[in-house]
Amino acid sequence: MRAYSNDLRERIVAAVERGEHSIRHIAHLFCVSLSCVVRLLQHKRRTGSVQPKPHAGVPKRKLDDAAEARLLELVRAQPDATLAELRDRLGIPCSLMTIARALQRHRIPARKRPCMRRSKAVHACKRNAKRSRKSWHRSIPTAWYLSMKPGPTPP
Repeated sequence: MRAYSNDLRERIVAAVERGEHSIRHIAHLFCVSLSCVVRLLQHKRRTGSVQPKPHAGVPKRKLDDAAEARLLELVRAQPDATLAELRDRLGIPCSLMTIARALQRHRIPARKRPCMRRSKAVHACKRNAKRSRKSWHRSIPTAWYLSMKPGPTPP
């Protein structure tokens, strides 16, 4: 989310300093939250300015260029290795997602496709999932369905 403009920030602070309205009403007038006005006033008292704080940036990468080159060599040596195996062989403490992102940057798929074709049961299951509740109700054998209805119990 982007920071509010300096013009808006200055107008909010000027309205509070004039003291014509409550802070809650000023927040409503400028269509900002009450906490935004409170934080803006605290920032003004602390720094003397309404300028937004600089962006903190992104954290440094765990894998530098040398580590990524080593990772690519490991993948070439054993292309069917899992992400966990690659991380262990790399020897750098990082998450599996870090390894996966590094492979994505080099357009190397992390998941391997299965060698076998899908079974017919999987296709039939997907076909049945498309049916509505009514058609599912009709596909139940009548004898089983009737046995589930409450009725007189034998003595």
